Parts: sequence; C-alpha cells; structure tokens
Amino acid sequence: MLDGILTISTSIILVTILSVPCLALVTRVMYLYLTPPRRHTQPRSRPARTCIVMGSGGHTSEMMHLLHHIPKHHFTPRIYVIAATDILSAAKVGDIESDQADVAIRYIPRSREVGQSWLTTVCTTTYACCMSAILVWDVWPDIIICNGPGTCVPIIVAAHLVKILGIKSVAVVFVESFARVQSLSLTGRILYALRLADVFVVQWEQLREKYVRAMYCGRLV
Repeated sequence: MLDGILTISTSIILVTILSVPCLALVTRVMYLYLTPPRRHTQPRSRPARTCIVMGSGGHTSEMMHLLHHIPKHHFTPRIYVIAATDILSAAKVGDIESDQADVAIRYIPRSREVGQSWLTTVCTTTYACCMSAILVWDVWPDIIICNGPGTCVPIIVAAHLVKILGIKSVAVVFVESFARVQSLSLTGRILYALRLADVFVVQWEQLREKYVRAMYCGRLV
C-alpha cells in the first residue's frame, strides 16, 4: 500500500517537473507569436552586428542594390552567409565591400538543391538547420537581413529559437523580391505565416493590401 502511494507521488512529482518547463516554453512561444514586434525608435549606442543572407542569381543582384541604402557604419561587422554551392555571391560581396576589416563570409549547406528529390530533402534540411544553429550561435548577430532565398529560413528559425529561449532577441528584416508582384515567394509565405520576421517589406502596394502586417516602402531595388 505504502509502495503504491510512493509510486503515485513520485509520478506526480515527475509529471510536474516536466510540465512546468513545457508550459513555460509554450507560453513563451504564444507570447512571441501574438505580440506585435517592437519598433525601436531610439538610436543604438553601438553598431549592430549584422548577418546578411545572400541568395543566388536575382536574389544576389537585389541584395546588392539593397545594401547601397544601408549606412555601413551603423551595421558592422557584417557577416555574409552564402550557400556552400554558390560560387558567384562571394565574388560579388568583394565588389561592394572595399573595407574588408569588418566583413566576413560564412558558408552553410543548402536545404535543397535544384532538382533534388523531396525524400532526400528531409535529411539535407535537417543538416542545414543544425549548421545554421551553429552559425547563429557563433556569429551571434543583432540583426539578420535577407531577401528571399531558401537559405535564410534555417538561419531565421535558429535565431527565433534563441529568442524563444529568452537568450537574445535577434531582429529579422525580410525584403520580398521585386519580382513578387501578386503573391509572396515560398520563403515569404513561411516567414509571414509563422511571424518569424520583425520587419516584413514588400515592394508592390497590392501585396501590402493582401498582407496587412507587411510594410510597403516603394521600390527598393
């Protein structure tokens, strides 16, 4: 009889111990999901450590134009994140960065290569997420800037996990591609639906009308 009571008491204690952190985590996630992103109006006392996620092709060209609008002395050091199989973006980074002292380039694996089967995508995506988490922890950015490549999703998820755990709040700025006139890209839909971007920018007014949490700033590229 006594053994049975002790067993039940132990089970209750274990369930309570496990339930408290789980409940706290769920509460934290719901709070972040339902609370609108805070707009920081006060200037920073120091430059923001900036992570810039590069894509390939049109994404890289658009990011090059976007970076011309950024006051670099406010966003330094700048860490460019490039897919491991992207052989052109690193050269383009060198074209726009004259002072290499505060610039670094980091490489991560792609979640999915063009033409890759969806079956193997599960494995490569998991690997990309793990490597992205390591990169975020190592780089420890204040802000992440991206404009649509799928490469940015694992990085943003890793940064959001850091935010959920209350370790650090990493600001995420997503600028949808100028080519997206009537609908969002797959990356844009993911970030918008899950509210993973603190600032979500579209470049066409009709998109702003469809996605009310987006910000319309006109053509940026």
